[in-house]
Amino acid sequence: MTGNPFSTFAKSMFLITWLIVFALMLFLFNRWETKKESGIVHTSLSHKQLVIAGDKRGHYQFEGKVNGREVTFIIDTGASAVAIPAQLALSLGLTKYYPVSLKTANGEVTGHLTRLKSLEMGPIQLKNVGAVIMPGDGSDKVLIGMNVLSELEMIQANNQLTIKQK
Repeated sequence: MTGNPFSTFAKSMFLITWLIVFALMLFLFNRWETKKESGIVHTSLSHKQLVIAGDKRGHYQFEGKVNGREVTFIIDTGASAVAIPAQLALSLGLTKYYPVSLKTANGEVTGHLTRLKSLEMGPIQLKNVGAVIMPGDGSDKVLIGMNVLSELEMIQANNQLTIKQK
């Protein structure tokens, strides 16, 4: 005589239920990780405040605008000024002014000073911002350096960076 068919059916249903629960948990965890990596957690327009989640490496990346055009920013407390890769500067139509010698992690390079009409980081908007056009390294990210960060208040806690306009 064969085993109880209800028992086989019950075992199959139990297994299928756990597979569905596991798949759902995997899906939700993946969505949470994707949202976490997206950068901006939330903004508060009334307080001109931006909260950015750190990525897996602890970097703070987020979307913003330079002269009204969308770019990706990275907070870089080691950079003296806003640094824009040459290819991106060209596509943004930025003007190269005076050459300047720069010391970077990759050695000494020659960049060019420029001026940004506007720099927007969520609700934080700055006008007439000094920047440096960096020779091409293939990057498409704008480094937010200390010339901008020193104009803002920053609090870092729980893998989040809160930036407020003074």
